[in-house]
Amino acid sequence: MKAIKLKAWLVVILVAGIFFVSGWLINYPRRGGKTNTKASNSVTVLAEIQDSGSTNTNGWYLNIFTNGGGKLTFSDLKKLPGPMPANKEFSVNTFNASQLEKDLNSTNLSSSYNCGRSVSFGSIETLIYKGNAVVGIDCYIDDNTTPLANDFNTILSKAGVN
Repeated sequence: MKAIKLKAWLVVILVAGIFFVSGWLINYPRRGGKTNTKASNSVTVLAEIQDSGSTNTNGWYLNIFTNGGGKLTFSDLKKLPGPMPANKEFSVNTFNASQLEKDLNSTNLSSSYNCGRSVSFGSIETLIYKGNAVVGIDCYIDDNTTPLANDFNTILSKAGVN
């Protein structure tokens, strides 16, 4: 009887450990998420641009809020030498969120862009909008011929990450 109770407790502990570890792996470090949700300071996230980083640069993600504010967070996954870049918060109306939303809604965004860029020597930028990820948005940003590309370039310039 004691052996059965011991096995039952071991199973409970094992299952609890699996849930804990899987939750930790999914939520840390934060690598994006749903948009159009409430951020910690009760503003709504319109879109997020993520950069994977490269062999010599930190990755980052930039939340753009519907009020034109934003938050830039750097990732230290690569444990690069030297100081980690400082995270930044941007005040209301730093970014033109209404124009960005208009251009996002009027653009046919495919799930990915393929511009033939080598992944091994650079970073990949991803757009998260309305819960969907558009991988390789950096190729689209480099296009510079559309209103959306201009929005992205202006935002990245203001955020200091282009």
